[in-house]
Amino acid sequence: KQCIINSPALICIDHFECIGGTAEKGEHPYIMQLRQLLAIEMDNLQEKQVIILAATDNCKLLDDNLLRAGRFSKEIILKKPDQEVRYKILSNLTKHTSIEDKDDTLLWLAQETNGYLPADLAQLLSEAAIKCIHSYVIQHADDINHQEIQYIQSKIDYSTSIIGNPVITTGT
Repeated sequence: KQCIINSPALICIDHFECIGGTAEKGEHPYIMQLRQLLAIEMDNLQEKQVIILAATDNCKLLDDNLLRAGRFSKEIILKKPDQEVRYKILSNLTKHTSIEDKDDTLLWLAQETNGYLPADLAQLLSEAAIKCIHSYVIQHADDINHQEIQYIQSKIDYSTSIIGNPVITTGT
């Protein structure tokens, strides 16, 4: 309704198969209602300046009723990135990251990650960074100094601790 009032508008739905999937036995009634309501609302958008962009990993799971003419007019299939594109993605994801032999490492990684999506590459780099930090902390556990303890102490709110367990607060 807000999109119609404020049109032109773009509605983006990721993981569309979660609400636009085919009906399954034992499915929650709210999901069925939501899917029906979505179909009705999409029919009402035909003359409006509202575009719905929905993304899914598996088109085969989508309800044919939502895909009929007049609802979604185009299907765009994106291919998984090839080695050259994966290298560019990895370069962009690591532009502010220090990596030993960065160019060679990224070339190797682009070659070894055939079939990976950009999100997979980001997750891989994130997990590698966490592993690196963990290894560094373990290696330097005996090197903790007064300033590090003082910094961590400023992040712990002892007044809200439960049974002596400190609570780490977020913030700067």
